[in-house]
Amino acid sequence: MVYNRKTKTYEKDSQTGGIFLKLIYSSLMKPVRGPFLEKDFSENAAWLLGKIYTRRRIKQIMAKYNIDSNLFQNDPRENFKEFFLRKYKTSALPQVRHGDIISPSDGNISTYSISDELMVKVKEQQYTIKELFAGSEVANFFNGGTLFLIRLSIHDSHRFIYTEKGAFSGKAFRRIPGVLHSLSPYSKREMVLQENERRYSILETGHGLVGIMEVGAMMVGRIRYQRALKAVRYEERGWFEPGASTILIFYQKGIAQPDMDLVRETAAGNEVRIRLGERIGQYTHERTK
Repeated sequence: MVYNRKTKTYEKDSQTGGIFLKLIYSSLMKPVRGPFLEKDFSENAAWLLGKIYTRRRIKQIMAKYNIDSNLFQNDPRENFKEFFLRKYKTSALPQVRHGDIISPSDGNISTYSISDELMVKVKEQQYTIKELFAGSEVANFFNGGTLFLIRLSIHDSHRFIYTEKGAFSGKAFRRIPGVLHSLSPYSKREMVLQENERRYSILETGHGLVGIMEVGAMMVGRIRYQRALKAVRYEERGWFEPGASTILIFYQKGIAQPDMDLVRETAAGNEVRIRLGERIGQYTHERTK
């Protein structure tokens, strides 16, 4: 279930891409499913989704999820690309205070305390934090810290921002290759999957170390980035090409406190609906200079 902060009610998490995914995993598609799920095909999925998500269908989705077209720089009702990559007006972003931790994107969020034993589900696979970083010692930076996991659905804007200013520690966009696949329950019927492509950055901020990781899924041929010499809060980090996607934000021990409704709902097995730029916690520590 998904907790709606505005209405203080619970909603069923629905897959708006269900028709498309049911077709992929139907018996009709079984003979050609292997080539269908290859990355080369995923780069062309936007064209197919554009045929499925007509203007009428987009308007229906916007009404269902209370998406206000006036919040965006472009008209998301125009076509699938405009809907999928709609960009918020600066004036439409939620008001937050200095010291608040903000969400990098739209989506459904959960939060966890990081430990060696923690297992988190990403794209229907269970990972330890070290496995997420492909065994890298980078994972040790965040032991005892805080993790926010944001899962995007096809009805979300697939742009994401930097949540804090800071300098890149090492290479700005590090890549962990993988075999792309869908996170949808429709794909559980058979094992056609391996791992997802992951890209991450480590930021040295005024509060401590912050890790940012984006994970692609089936139909996401690429994760696109705005090249930058440093991270600036609210500036666009990049966007996902069509498909469902996940963002993970890691905070060093002792610097982040998640909002209590996120802690409560995660403990109950639920997620919380959030918008790009919305408060999700607060910093508890700032380095002295």
